[in-house]
This record gives sequence, structure tokens and C-alpha cells, in this order.
Amino acid sequence: MLHFLSDEAEFETAVRRMQGATAPDGLNVICVYTNKSQPDLRPFLIDAENLKRLYEDWEMLHFEETPGTDEIVDGPDHGKKIVRIYLIARKL
Repeated sequence: MLHFLSDEAEFETAVRRMQGATAPDGLNVICVYTNKSQPDLRPFLIDAENLKRLYEDWEMLHFEETPGTDEIVDGPDHGKKIVRIYLIARKL
């Protein structure tokens, strides 16, 4: 749900809170739309490099940026182009 936040500062605050609540050797698992998605999809879309930067002190177990099609079968977002990031990182 991180791609529903309003701007980068709010996104970074949410990620830092998740990181702070994660025990050593614990995992953060994130799936989020990127700024390579259709521009009118959400008010704010994360840049992949900025997300990597937030996890530079963590062990990156998986990072993938994958284009796809939204699974919504009807409604305003049906058929819009999206690019997702899948991230799994371990706190050191």
C-alpha cells in the first residue's frame, strides 16, 4: 500500500518506521508501483534507486523491477500500465 502515500517524504517515513520495527536478521518485503508506471496511476510513485538507497545498509536478498498489467478487472485503474518493484531485504 506504499504507492498510496502522497509524496516521497511520507514514503520514506513509512519505510523508516518499518525498518525500525524490524528485529536484527528480520526481513522487509515490499511490492510497490514505480515512477515508470502510467503517470496518472497514483499521486506519488517511488523511484527504484531511491528505494535501494533506503536499504543500502541492509542485505538485499531480492530486488526486481517488473512491468505488468494491473489485475483489477474493472474500475478506473483497469488496464493501466504498471511497473512494480519486489524487494526482500534482511536487517543486518
